[in-house]
Amino acid sequence: GNLDDGHHYIATAIKKKASAIVTNKNYSKKSSIPIYKIKDIREELSRSAYNFYANNINNLIAVTGTNGKTSVSFFIHYLLSNLKEKSGLIGTIGSSINKFLDTSLTTPDPVTLAKILKKMSNRKINYVVMEASSHGLDQKRLETLLFDICILTNITHDHLDYHRTKKNYIDSKLRLFINHLKKNGKGIININNLKDKNIKKKIEKLEKDIIYFGNEKCDFQIIDMKIHKNLSIASILYKKKKFKFKFKDFPLFQIENALLAVLSILMMGFKIEKLQKLTSR
Repeated sequence: GNLDDGHHYIATAIKKKASAIVTNKNYSKKSSIPIYKIKDIREELSRSAYNFYANNINNLIAVTGTNGKTSVSFFIHYLLSNLKEKSGLIGTIGSSINKFLDTSLTTPDPVTLAKILKKMSNRKINYVVMEASSHGLDQKRLETLLFDICILTNITHDHLDYHRTKKNYIDSKLRLFINHLKKNGKGIININNLKDKNIKKKIEKLEKDIIYFGNEKCDFQIIDMKIHKNLSIASILYKKKKFKFKFKDFPLFQIENALLAVLSILMMGFKIEKLQKLTSR
């Protein structure tokens, strides 16, 4: 753990007749139960959990970033559900398996997460979108999971009480793309809030299939935004064509999050015209 060392409790665990001990340190005392020494406990816990609770979900989507993870994840889930796809959601507001269940952590521990994914798989849910927090990525809660779509909403100064330096924080976010994006997967980056040149350079070196989103010239560009009373109309340039997305009674700051969700679903092969109709409801 971050606050205590579990190795201090090995003797107690043995007294209480634990089945076995898994450790990354040498334990020299005599033991009546098996003791297994491994290199990385967090990594092996994740690997074991996802192997034991194996799932058959074909489409996994992960969203990371300082802000907007919950909104983008929710919008993806909402759009997929309205496209009549069986969709699951895991994050800050819990996990949806018909109803929302409390998970307390943005990215649950690997055993809890593996169980949730297994339940979703058993219910024939084929799309799962989840929030990937910097803590969860750094603590390898997603280790061995591979995603079809990975999304970065933004990176600002945050969680330095845990990560200590901005570099550590950025590196934890980029782990999602380096370690967890499938070979044929798509990475989506919102460039609007990436003012740090070092972040841009690190992203360029990822050697992944990256799709850029934002107000500047990019793959999915917001070229204009018009507001008339309670109606907002965003003009988008995508694949050299212009498209309009209408949002009624929608906060401006959420339109960017909704359009990130739209782009992610486009990357899954859905038609842009269907998504235009859904956002204008």
